Amino acid sequence: MKRKFNKAANPFWLIFLTGLTLFQHTIESAQAQIYSGPVSTAMGGSGRAGAESSELLFLNPALVAISAGFNADLFYRDGNWSKGDHETGLALTFTENDPDNFSPGGFAIVDRKRNYLGQFWQERTYQLTLGKSLSSFFSMGVSVYRQEQKFNDGRKFTFWNGSVGTLITFLRRFGVAYVFTNPVQVDDEIPDLTKPIPQQSLGLNGYFTELIRLTFDLSRWEKQNPHHKMIYQYGAEIGFLELGLLRFGYQQDEILNRKILSGGIGFNGPRMKVNYAIASSIHESGGTMHSVDIYLPF
Repeated sequence: MKRKFNKAANPFWLIFLTGLTLFQHTIESAQAQIYSGPVSTAMGGSGRAGAESSELLFLNPALVAISAGFNADLFYRDGNWSKGDHETGLALTFTENDPDNFSPGGFAIVDRKRNYLGQFWQERTYQLTLGKSLSSFFSMGVSVYRQEQKFNDGRKFTFWNGSVGTLITFLRRFGVAYVFTNPVQVDDEIPDLTKPIPQQSLGLNGYFTELIRLTFDLSRWEKQNPHHKMIYQYGAEIGFLELGLLRFGYQQDEILNRKILSGGIGFNGPRMKVNYAIASSIHESGGTMHSVDIYLPF
């Protein structure tokens, strides 16, 4: 049941440094993450220091360096994050880490339909991720994405952004991560409601037995957060009946003033993995989100 942290493949410095050049722009600020799958959702939104399947592309680009083989993942979610904030999302991801290839990497396509307090819009995002293990315990990664937004009133916006992440692992059981998301300045014409928010995150991940994994992430928006409030995300995963996984989570978001309880179940089969999550806000104006994925390792 313990996941292995594999060494990465060949160097990829040219593309890596090209991606890093994109992040030399000034930071501007309103969405901090393009998607979250059922594993992370069930565990309170945590997972930056150790994520399952291709969800790693949305959490920490450094994680692609320790993925194994070729994997495909199909995601779907629907529900309300809070009262008046409805979303339907569909995502498809691919990750590849073959020592014979140029570098570990991944690609994601995300479609989201949003309805926030009477405003309707659609988002389509294309994301490319590359990672590199610099040693047996230290990995880095960079992702770049392009997002198209279409509002029902006819407005259209397109912008580029991404993230940079690092990961340190210990004894193949523990991980510590740092991720900087959305550091690129975007056009002022993009509505504040849908602008990407620059965010810094720290993550912890630990396997305390073969069957128990605990996670904790701490995040802070670097814009639209004058009082430097934090987001706390806690998660636990317990294996049962050899191929089953139970997950529990809690998120306390001081910025948006909401608290979320979450849980989920997973089937960890050898040729197919299926995960389901439910997250519910305990705030008086809360909502409920359902999320599922089908993951195929090849």
